[in-house]
Amino acid sequence: MKSNHDVNSEGAMVKRSTNHVSRILFSACAVLSLTALLTCGLLATQTPTVAGATNVSLTEKLLAAADQMINNKGYDPYSYAEGAVSLASDEVSSLPEKYDLRDPNGDGDRSDSVVTSVKLQNPWGTCWAFAAMVACETSILSDAGKTAAETGLDLSELQLAAAVFRSDGAPASAVGEAQAGEGIHNNTSDPNAGLDAGGVSGYFSSVFGAGIGPVLESSAPYKNAEGIKLCTATSPSGEVQTMVLTDEKIKQKEAEGYKIVPDYWAGNTKITNPDGSQGTLIPTWTISDDLWNKSILKLENSNNLPNTRKLDSDGKYLGTDMQAVSAIKSELTSGRGVLIFFCADTSLPDEETTDPRYINEKWAHYTYEPKSGNHVVTIVGYDDTYSRTNFGDGVNNLPEGDGAWIVKNSWGASTNEFPNKGDGDWGIEENGEHTGYFYLSYYDQSITEPQTFDFDENSYENNSETHVDQYDYMAKDTNLRTSEDTKISEANIYTASEDFALSSLACDVALPNTTVTYDVYLLDDQAEIPDDESHSTKVLTTEATFTYGGYHRVTLDATSQVAIRKGQRYAVVTTQKCNDDGKYYLAIPYCESTIEIHSEFTTDKTLTVEAKINEGESMVGLSNGNWEDMTDVAAEIKEKNPTFVCDNLSIKSYGVPGDFATKDSLTSLKLKVAEAKAALDTTEISADGSDIVSTEQWMTQAEYDALNVAISNAEELLSLAGEDYNAATSPTQEKVDAALAALTWETHAGTKDGDDDSDDDSDHDAIPNDEGRNNPAGKDAKTETEGTKSPVQASLAKTGDDTTTLMTAAIAMTIASTIMLAGSIAARGGRKE
Repeated sequence: MKSNHDVNSEGAMVKRSTNHVSRILFSACAVLSLTALLTCGLLATQTPTVAGATNVSLTEKLLAAADQMINNKGYDPYSYAEGAVSLASDEVSSLPEKYDLRDPNGDGDRSDSVVTSVKLQNPWGTCWAFAAMVACETSILSDAGKTAAETGLDLSELQLAAAVFRSDGAPASAVGEAQAGEGIHNNTSDPNAGLDAGGVSGYFSSVFGAGIGPVLESSAPYKNAEGIKLCTATSPSGEVQTMVLTDEKIKQKEAEGYKIVPDYWAGNTKITNPDGSQGTLIPTWTISDDLWNKSILKLENSNNLPNTRKLDSDGKYLGTDMQAVSAIKSELTSGRGVLIFFCADTSLPDEETTDPRYINEKWAHYTYEPKSGNHVVTIVGYDDTYSRTNFGDGVNNLPEGDGAWIVKNSWGASTNEFPNKGDGDWGIEENGEHTGYFYLSYYDQSITEPQTFDFDENSYENNSETHVDQYDYMAKDTNLRTSEDTKISEANIYTASEDFALSSLACDVALPNTTVTYDVYLLDDQAEIPDDESHSTKVLTTEATFTYGGYHRVTLDATSQVAIRKGQRYAVVTTQKCNDDGKYYLAIPYCESTIEIHSEFTTDKTLTVEAKINEGESMVGLSNGNWEDMTDVAAEIKEKNPTFVCDNLSIKSYGVPGDFATKDSLTSLKLKVAEAKAALDTTEISADGSDIVSTEQWMTQAEYDALNVAISNAEELLSLAGEDYNAATSPTQEKVDAALAALTWETHAGTKDGDDDSDDDSDHDAIPNDEGRNNPAGKDAKTETEGTKSPVQASLAKTGDDTTTLMTAAIAMTIASTIMLAGSIAARGGRKE
């Protein structure tokens, strides 16, 4: 690509911006690998495991772990435990020798490719966003059974990058006032500074998991709002210049005899005006607030795979973890492109180098020494047979074995048009064209933080699960991590803003091969901790085991879903146990408090990070049974090290909005059913009451049948609500109100003289016996479980003590029913049963 130089732009001199910023002090890269931060000693809290004694505070454990990690240059946050075998041997042995997502069926015809076309990241250092979208696109297409060609799928890189670096953090319109402003703040005079601030591996799962992206490229195209292009212009005299022009200006210059070739959309640019004065062009590269938290699909899993390279604590290369290599292959053959960080000779497409140490003319790359990542790309295939002699000069600095990844870059391709062609001179050549792809050795000593994404393809057309409760909107660097031999847990406490059926749960998982147990509690107003036995009720327990660490979501089956009503406080508690080492883990989102930038367009060289943690939102359950509020944990950590910013715990609940009847109304319905049954039990059936003595009550057959139907309907609604009224199938308030209204009846006093009683049963031929009374449809008769119990007592025996009010009312009704029944027997002289 063309480098920095002054050129003419319709009377203005233009200097291409070098505003490609690194958060790694020793590198000009626009990407931040975790390992690079560790090597610099900048990221002190991406902690390895420390299992301290119970008398050591959680804060002390996290800080001690951070101190230990700084000195461990071989730290891998998602590595397998020693001796662990998380990939089954038969799965490894079944992996093919070659695989390419551009040709999944391996027939040499790429019409079935699930890899979209190569893009160009210029003018920004947003390789991390481009690599992420490739990983997303391949996964989505594979799951949908569609090809890139037939769908034309193209996801927006700008939405991801601009959402992470929004000037004022999370907008209140999207997250509410309590979490508004959380995230990375750009308070500099350069509104585009964040687009050159680089990216880290923690951004992806925290952003996608929060429902921020992906969206289609058409919704947030990778271009400036003004439509200004950076162009190569050849004057009529043959002078070659670089100009920044709109389409209208391009037409004007072409009318003047210039040949104009647009290169890409312009970024920040320094210009020299016709009068010789210096000027600045800062185009608009932002997204609207309503796009900030939009997504076309919901993230189900982000799989953080172990690093393939192994280093000791001093940073010495120990070899390649072939199990980690197999993990990447397994993800590829499952249809998912794998995002990775690695060390490139240059970190940007327009950087030039006179010493290409790691990549050769065959476009075969091998970093032969331990290096930190400065670029992010996506692996889309592999070839076990690719010879090691293809790397380097074929003799020196060769990898230890054969095999190469097939990697898609974001530096353009000669087969593309504006804005994704670039100079068109980068990548493996096919048919005389540079494709934008390259080979990367399995044994490269810089590959770190491989990651894949898995989305719910059904959520595209069926987006009913629109209720989300979450607190963590900060794009994290990684998780702080600590462990114990005994149980430790995390919890988020929410208050429902609407009725919804709890349908799925999610959290960040600390390590591979980890089982997560989810417990959901309904809390009353007095509950101060999630599992307070006096003020909480556990309504759900479920668990799932995950092959890799990262963001993971579990979907509840229909019978496990829970009705959460508006205003209800509830807690989601997660307990993570790694099956490889048997320890319990915590994962606490973390970010640096400031991000250094090197923009030429602002004197302020830092972006700031803000987390919003409010008391009672997130809590950590310690092994001694106590709970610590995250406001206290975060404050203690920040007090001891002001560069650390911790966020709320990444525990989320999702649901389908509903309209559930209140528990009070369901209790009223149950009581009303009991009253109606008691009425039927003490009421005779008659056409006009002339055959019923005056001390008894009667109703017509039609009235009797209607009440029986109303009882049956009400009991069905109560059954749907579940024993404690927490089932997600709970009826709506409208249905319960209708059922209550239907449970009305009127009885009439008999008109037969009581003194004219007779033992002749023929007087009661029209009256059904007790066994048939509640069965007008002629079904098998139902008898009481205990002959001496009234229907109210039987109901209470079946359902248990609901409330004091219900019990009191039921007892009173039973006494009244008994008195009425005694009066009836006394008046009639007894009735055959």
